Amino acid sequence: VVCVWALIWIGCCGHRQPIIYGALKMNGFSWSGSAYLTLISMFFFGYADAQDWGPRSLEELKSEILHRAETEGWRGVKYQDAQRAVARLESLDRDHWAAIWSEMASEYMTQAKVVEPTNRSLAMENYLNAWRYYNTGRWPTEKHSPGKRQAYEDGLEAFGNYARLIDPPIETVRIPFEGAELVAYLRVPEGAGAAPLVFGINGLDSRKEDVIVASDAYISRGVAAFAIDMPGTGQAPLLIDVGAERMFSAALDYLETRPDIDASRIVVQGRSWSGYWAAVLAYTERDRIRGAAVHG
Repeated sequence: VVCVWALIWIGCCGHRQPIIYGALKMNGFSWSGSAYLTLISMFFFGYADAQDWGPRSLEELKSEILHRAETEGWRGVKYQDAQRAVARLESLDRDHWAAIWSEMASEYMTQAKVVEPTNRSLAMENYLNAWRYYNTGRWPTEKHSPGKRQAYEDGLEAFGNYARLIDPPIETVRIPFEGAELVAYLRVPEGAGAAPLVFGINGLDSRKEDVIVASDAYISRGVAAFAIDMPGTGQAPLLIDVGAERMFSAALDYLETRPDIDASRIVVQGRSWSGYWAAVLAYTERDRIRGAAVHG
């Protein structure tokens, strides 16, 4: 709704100024106008969602898993593993869901550790599959149950092993922030000097791992990739709130200290919910970033 609302705003206002939804003051449109557009979007999407409202039954869930795994490569899950998961699913319990996917993830972790001394590429592939399955176990959020939280933590370990084996490696960066820390990933192409960078932010039910794992296309073109959890998700130290974009500003401060990053050529990419944060940064950090992609 937020992203489409922003598109409606662009269409109505015709401005090239940053499009900000929420507490920021709008240009060229009254607050009554903005409220009107918001109500229209809420009504339209509320009506559309109502046509498919309600949780799926267990059988419907199983059918959907198989369909998506076969036709979409859903979450990187192999079709034969999707079949195994469906065969084991006995309820819609959240911890049960996490346990089913974690069991298969653990199998890949074990295989990875066995072959790592002799077959780096196979170990990397198995660590990646382990993370994908843990990541599916914690989906849509690790905050739902203890089992999902454990799947998320185990997934971070699996991803860390994958990150150190891939070439170029994915670096975990820890940035001091308001008595806590920002945890993010940075991947820099080799021999690129000070590289331009895509600053990626995850959506509501994805995580920074999902963002950085898709960075090969950037790396192959000499562009670095940075990935960080949006507020309220993953390892973010802040919940979603007015002003929470300051954590992204702190990350930009850090990137300015990196000699391997050209801080004058940073573009922010938002996807799904984080399209909102990309739009906010287009305004609040307009003097430091070259652009912002509001995607999804």
